[in-house]
Amino acid sequence: MKTPPQPLPWKRPACLGLLGAVAAAGLAAESGTPAGPAFIDEQGRTHVTRVVPAPATISAEGRARLTNPPPSILSGGASVAEQRARIEARQARDAEAWLQRHPATIMHTTVAGVPVCIVTPRQADMVRGAAGWV
Repeated sequence: MKTPPQPLPWKRPACLGLLGAVAAAGLAAESGTPAGPAFIDEQGRTHVTRVVPAPATISAEGRARLTNPPPSILSGGASVAEQRARIEARQARDAEAWLQRHPATIMHTTVAGVPVCIVTPRQADMVRGAAGWV
């Protein structure tokens, strides 16, 4: 028995909507106007323009931290090498603090040319919780 011909994908309503969205984004990019709450400029920088209010259910300290976040390592005009050095220093500082609370073994290695850290919790410190190993 011969199967009936299937409709072409671009004739389906979902595909037409997707094509319309892609076309609108392309026109917005050509005109230089942002197509949504985030966009990437000509220099490759990402701009997020959406503002989300801090929830009323969090503490005043938490709200202050959310409304006035510390400056990002990546914003400041530093070279990529300087950014990487700052990120590595922050990761080392954060790892030291976490290892005080959650003892583990950290092995530095490379996977497919990318430096990685393999973190293995100490078995004696693992506790079986309702959500699994904690």
